[in-house]
Amino acid sequence: ADGTYVLSGVPADATTLVFSFIGYAAQELPITGSSTINLTLATDTKQLSEVVVTALGIEREKKSLGYSSQEVRGDAVQQSGETNIVEGLAGKVAGVQVIGSAGVPGASSKILIRGNNSFTGENQPLFVIDGVPLDNSYSTSDPENPFNTNLNGVAYSNRGIDINPNDIDTYNVLKGPAAAALYGVRAGNGAIIITTKRGRAGQKPAISFDSNVEFSKVNRLLDRQLTYAQGTGGGNQHNKDGSIKTAIYDTNGLDGSGGTSQSWGPTNQSLSITPTDNVGQFFRTGISTTNNFAISAGNDKGAIRFSLGQLRDQGIVQNTDFERYTARVNADTKLSNKVSIGASINYINSGGTRAQQGSNTSGVMLGLTRAPSSFNLKEGYQNDDGTQRTYFFAYDNPYWTIHNNPTRDNTSRILGNIVATWTPLSWLSIRNRGGIDTYADRRKSIFAVGSTAVPVDGSKSGEIREDNQFHRELYNDLTATVTYNVNEQLAATVTIGGNLNERYDQRLFGRANNLSVPGFYNLSNGSNLFAAESNSTVRSAALFYDVNLAYKDMIFVGTTGRRETASTFGPSVSSFFTPSVNGSVVLSQLDALKDSKALTFLKIRAAYAKAGNFPGPYNTQTYYASPTFTDGFTNGLSFPYLGVNGAGLSATIGNSNLRAEKVTSREVGVEARFNDDKITLDVTAYRNTSNDLLLGRPIAATSGYTRSFTNAGSIENKGIEAVVGLTPVRTTEGFNWNILFNYTLNRSKVLELAEGVDQFLLEAAFGTVDAYAIVGKPYGALYGTKWARADNGQLLIGANGRPTLADGGTSSYLANPFPNYLLGIRNNFSYKGAKLSFLLDIRSGGAIWNGTTARLNRLGVSKASEDRDRDYIIPGVKADGSANTTPISAFDYYQRYLGDLGAAGEQQVEDGSWVRLRELSLSYNFNKVAFFQGLEIYGSATNLFLRTNYQGIDPETSLTGSGSNITGLDYFNMPNTRNYRVGIRANF
Repeated sequence: ADGTYVLSGVPADATTLVFSFIGYAAQELPITGSSTINLTLATDTKQLSEVVVTALGIEREKKSLGYSSQEVRGDAVQQSGETNIVEGLAGKVAGVQVIGSAGVPGASSKILIRGNNSFTGENQPLFVIDGVPLDNSYSTSDPENPFNTNLNGVAYSNRGIDINPNDIDTYNVLKGPAAAALYGVRAGNGAIIITTKRGRAGQKPAISFDSNVEFSKVNRLLDRQLTYAQGTGGGNQHNKDGSIKTAIYDTNGLDGSGGTSQSWGPTNQSLSITPTDNVGQFFRTGISTTNNFAISAGNDKGAIRFSLGQLRDQGIVQNTDFERYTARVNADTKLSNKVSIGASINYINSGGTRAQQGSNTSGVMLGLTRAPSSFNLKEGYQNDDGTQRTYFFAYDNPYWTIHNNPTRDNTSRILGNIVATWTPLSWLSIRNRGGIDTYADRRKSIFAVGSTAVPVDGSKSGEIREDNQFHRELYNDLTATVTYNVNEQLAATVTIGGNLNERYDQRLFGRANNLSVPGFYNLSNGSNLFAAESNSTVRSAALFYDVNLAYKDMIFVGTTGRRETASTFGPSVSSFFTPSVNGSVVLSQLDALKDSKALTFLKIRAAYAKAGNFPGPYNTQTYYASPTFTDGFTNGLSFPYLGVNGAGLSATIGNSNLRAEKVTSREVGVEARFNDDKITLDVTAYRNTSNDLLLGRPIAATSGYTRSFTNAGSIENKGIEAVVGLTPVRTTEGFNWNILFNYTLNRSKVLELAEGVDQFLLEAAFGTVDAYAIVGKPYGALYGTKWARADNGQLLIGANGRPTLADGGTSSYLANPFPNYLLGIRNNFSYKGAKLSFLLDIRSGGAIWNGTTARLNRLGVSKASEDRDRDYIIPGVKADGSANTTPISAFDYYQRYLGDLGAAGEQQVEDGSWVRLRELSLSYNFNKVAFFQGLEIYGSATNLFLRTNYQGIDPETSLTGSGSNITGLDYFNMPNTRNYRVGIRANF
C-alpha cells in the first residue's frame, strides 16, 4: 500500500517488470542496470476484478453488482483537508448532495442521496463503519424551546465529524434501497459503508506520520455602505409639504433608552466621523494543525494497526475552536486454519467553543453586519463595570458576545467491534459480529448578565444552559454463508442471518437565569431554574437472506430479503419485510465482443427493492406531557408554575397502527469502458417512491386533540446519475492525466399528503417564507407571499408607488431550494513523483431565501442602499394598465420593496447556482530518502474560486444545520472560508 517492494532471485534474462495494484492501472517498465526502479501508478477508477464492501460487510466483485454503488478512496477525502468526512465527500459521488453549514470550526454537514424520502423522519443515509452502524445525528440546544431552535443558537457538529479521515481506507456509497435493502428499515436513504485501514499479514513493521497546518480566511463578505451614519430621516424621505426630511444622527440606544438600529442618518463626513468597516476588521486568519501517527505490522498469524490523530482548529472568529483527539486499534489474528478473529476499538474526544449565530440578538453576524459604520464595535466594546458598549440596546456587541457568551461542548466517544469467523468446511463460513457506538456529549451555554438574548423577559439578568446527551447503540449480527459451484458454469452464494439492535438515548437539560453573581456560571447561581429529561429506547430484531447466482461469470442475479420487527411499530403491526432483486449481464463476455479492441467492458444492470425508515419512538400511544402556553414572542408558561407541577394529555393522539415508512426503488444502469479503459462510463436512471410517510394529520380540536401521527404521505424522486472517466494522456514515461465527471440530476415531487391536506409545514421559518410539502411540488418548497402581477407578468403598482401583494398576502409556492443538477469535475495529473489534482464543483439552480440582504436593505446598511439621495420608480403597471410613473423615496424603496418591511417573500428568493474550485492539491513523493521508505510534501487549498450571482455571502450555506430536513435559508449565517494547507507525510 505504501509502494515498497523488494525482488529477489530475478532471472538473468528477465526484461520487464509489471506493476499492478487494485484500483490502479498496471504499468510495465524495462529492467535496467539500476538496483532501484521507481514509478507512480495512475488511478484506474474501474477494474473488472475490483472487490467492494457492500451491505452487512459482504464483499462482492463490482462487476457482479446489479445496482449502483460508487467507491471513494479514503485518501481522496483526506486530501480535501476537510475536518468532517461528510463535507469531504462533496463533489466526489454522483447522486449525492452535501450541504455545509458554514466555515466555522466543527460546523455540521448534511448529506443526501437521491433526494429526500421522508417528511418528518431521517433523510440522511445510514453510516456503517467496519460493519457496525455509526450514529451521525445532530441536535440543537434548548430542547424545551417552543420555537424552531434550528434558526438560532450555535452551529453544533454532526457526529460523523468524530471520525478521523486519516483512518479511512474506503467509502462505498450504496445509493438506494436496491443496494442497502439488507439494512431493512434503516435503508430507505441508502448507506455509506466505511472500511478503516488495517495491518496486513506478513507485513514488516511500518510507521507513517502526517503533519500539516492550514490557514483559513473568509471566502466572501457582504458589501456594506460606509457613507451614512446611524440615524433616521434619510433616504430622500419627504415631509407633507414636499420638502426633504433632515437626516438625524440617532445614538440614544447607547444608554439603553431606545434609539435606532437603522443607518438612515446623515453622512459620516458631515459629522466628522471616520467610518469603520466593522465586518472587515472582525474576522481573523484561522489556523488549524493536524497530526496523524500510525504503526502497523503483521506475521503469518495476523496483523495490527495502531493510530493516533490530533486536530486543533482555531476559527476565523476569535474564541472559537474545535479539537479532536482519536486513538484507534485494528487487530486481526488466526486462532487456527478455521477460526479467525478481528477487532477494532476507537476512542474519540472532540468539541470546542462556538459562537452564537442566526436569528438571535446575541448572534455574531446579526449584530456585526447590522452595525452602522459610524460606530466602532471593537473600540471599547466592554465598559469598566463589565457591561457592554453597543450601538443598539436590543443587540449584543459581537466582540462582547464572543468573550462573554461562549458555548462549549465536549464529546467522549467509543466505537468498537469484534468479528469471529469460523470456516468448518471449505464451502461454509459462519460469522458473528458485535459492536458498540456510545458517547457522552456535554454542552454548556453561557449568556452573561447584560446579554440581550436571554431571558426573553428583557431583564438581561443572564442565563446558563447545561445540556448533557448520552447515546448508546448495541449491534450484533450472525451470518452463515455457503459458496457452492453447481458446475463449471454456475456458481451460487447464499447468506442467511439474524440481527439484533438497541439504541438508547438520554438527554438531561438544565437552565438557570436571573443570575445573582455575575461571572459565576453554575446552575445554583440562578434564581429561576428549569430542568428536563428525556429518554428513548428503540429495539429491533431481524432475519435476512442474501442469494447470488453467477452464470459463466457473465450473468449475475441477486436477491435479498429482511423481515424485521421494531419497538416503534404499532402493536397491531407485526413486522416489516424489505425485499430486493437485482441482475446484471456482462455483455463484453460474449464471443462477439471479447476480442474487441475498442470495447474493454460492457455491462447492463437493473434492480428493484423496498426498504424503509423507522417511525419515531413513542408515537403509538398517547402520553401525558407538560403543557406550554406561549404568546409567540416569549418561551411562555409551563409547569412547574408557582410551585405547582402538572401534566396533561398530549395534543397528539397515539396511533397503534403506525408502521415503517416504505421506499420503493427501481433503477437501470449501464457500465462501459473503451480503448483500454481510457474512457469509462457508468450511467444510472432511477425512480424512488416513498409511501406511508409519517406526518401529523390535523384533527378537530373539539376531540381534545389537534393531530394524530399517521402513515399517509407519498414522495417521488427520479433522476439520472452519470460517472464518466477519461484518460486523455497515459505515457510509458510516467505522465498521466485522468478526468472524472460526477453528474447528478434529481427531481422530487410530493404525490400525496393526508386526506383533505394539500400542504404540510415541514419546519417553521420566518413567516414570509417557510418550507412546505405541497402536493405536486418539490419537497421542501419555499412557500411565501408574492407580488400581484398583471397578465403580462409585470408588477401591479398601487397608488403609493409600491407593488401590491397577491391574494391579499396569502402565501403560495415560490421556488425549489434543491438544485437542478450537480456536476463535479476532478482532474488528476501525475508525473513520476509529482501529482496535481483539482476539483470543480458546479451547481445549477437551488433557490435561497436571502433574508440577510433584505434586512440590511431595510436598515440602510447594504451597499445598494448607499444610492439614496433620489427617488425611485419601480417598473410595473397601474391597475388601469398604464406604466407606473409614481416615484417613491429611496427609504421606502429599500425598506418596503427590496427590504423585508412588508415586501413579498418572493423578492428575497434568489438563484443559488455556483461554479467553485472546491479543491486544489499539489504533492511530490521522494520515495526512499535516507531512512525514509517514502517522503511526500504537499499543499492544498479549498474554495479558491467562487462564481455566483447570489447576493449573499455564499450560496453554500444552511442556517438550520444537518439536523433539519429543510434547506435554502440564509439569515445572518456564518461565512464560509478559503483554506490553504501545507504538510509532510513520511513512511518509515
